[in-house]
Amino acid sequence: MFKLNGNEEIGKYLSELIIQKYESYRQFSKKCIEAEGRDREDERLIDNMSNRISQIVNGKKSVQLSDIPVFTRLLEISCEEILSAGECFGPTSNHLTNYDIAFTKEQDIWETYIHREDKIILNTDEYGKTIIDYALEFKNFELLKYFMEHGYIWFVGEVNGGKESDMWTLFDGGTRIERRPVGEEDIRWHFYPSDEFMQSGRLTRIAKDELQYTLTGSDDLRRKMIVLAIENDEVELLEQLRAREIFPLYLLNFNPYHRVLMDGTDVDSYYDKGVVICIAGAGEEVLNYFLKTFEITNQFGRTDKFLFPYMTNLLNYLIKNDSPYSEKILNCSIEHNLYAYKRLKRLVANATRERVKYFMRFWNKEDCQNEEEKKRYKQYKETYQKEEKERVKENIYFYGCDNNVIAFMDVCGENKFAMVTTIVHTNESSSDKSIQSLIEELNRLYDKICNIKGTIPALSDCKQIDYINV
Repeated sequence: MFKLNGNEEIGKYLSELIIQKYESYRQFSKKCIEAEGRDREDERLIDNMSNRISQIVNGKKSVQLSDIPVFTRLLEISCEEILSAGECFGPTSNHLTNYDIAFTKEQDIWETYIHREDKIILNTDEYGKTIIDYALEFKNFELLKYFMEHGYIWFVGEVNGGKESDMWTLFDGGTRIERRPVGEEDIRWHFYPSDEFMQSGRLTRIAKDELQYTLTGSDDLRRKMIVLAIENDEVELLEQLRAREIFPLYLLNFNPYHRVLMDGTDVDSYYDKGVVICIAGAGEEVLNYFLKTFEITNQFGRTDKFLFPYMTNLLNYLIKNDSPYSEKILNCSIEHNLYAYKRLKRLVANATRERVKYFMRFWNKEDCQNEEEKKRYKQYKETYQKEEKERVKENIYFYGCDNNVIAFMDVCGENKFAMVTTIVHTNESSSDKSIQSLIEELNRLYDKICNIKGTIPALSDCKQIDYINV
């Protein structure tokens, strides 16, 4: 049973599929004419068919019963998918495929497919998709949760003692499903292109275990799974997926000096508007999870505390839509900004004091012979303190288009002063006086953090989330 959508929804969905597969409506019209056994070179037939396709995709005409066999065959989709405008999916053949298994809800079928001798579950299909791709697309949460609970797949690795090496594989997924013994027919050649550390690329023989390579290093799959966990109020699963965390925070925790993060994995590239919108529409239990701070400890033993890095985006969304949770999130954000301000201020002061101490280590006040020398000593120290404080401030960095991550590191002699954390602000306002008062307090603390550096950094030119009523 599925819901029959209107002509506009069906037309819009078909339009995307047609353009994606055939590039133009006219090309698709020729294919339709050919599939019906008519002359695809007949301009009159092409014009008539193009006109009818145009009316269908624009929602002015409905899909006819006679269109269904042709459309399903040419677009390689089911009739349910067409008539529901992509909200309902059904098997398109009698041969079991990744598509079919990802659609079913029956556990015995999943287990049978996993334990097939040929291990076809590990391979991508002719469209380059694995069973996990399809399960996420169809929102088959039961299948994905079952696979995770039984250890067949995972989206996040394990941390062992905060070792640096774990940082690079923490957000790599994987599978414990073992493929059949590898033969020559299973080997493919993969070319890894050169990078700045290599003079040339390298060609490597690897087994065709596409599911493993799909899961490894694909944060996009993790984010899609996070959305499903939010929609199903699975807080425990959100913990397992480390839903509040992103890889750049680990990289900055290891080295706050990263102005341009490696491989383009900067703070903004991990932002997903869909995740933020999903959080905003979630229940109180899920929102409470995203309000909690979390800690990251690097191999040197330094621990940094963070809030969800896109709290600014979430807060903007909630205030704009007069959410009843705005007050709670504002209070949590204020508390965290206060922590960030106090810690940064203390580190800057300690780093400045250490620098002055280091540069004046050969000049002791006790060695001053008279008042004139004591006066020069005092002036010299004050000048050094002023100059070094300004130099220390240069080691404060902001990351993200919303300046939502702040980092500091200063090294003097054998001493290192460093921190990384998230900070929150909002450009929204509220007619509710109590909410507006909290907004002003939050932004005041944000400005104080920025002013430690001496200037408030300009916000980068980036796309903000669209405000859609939850």
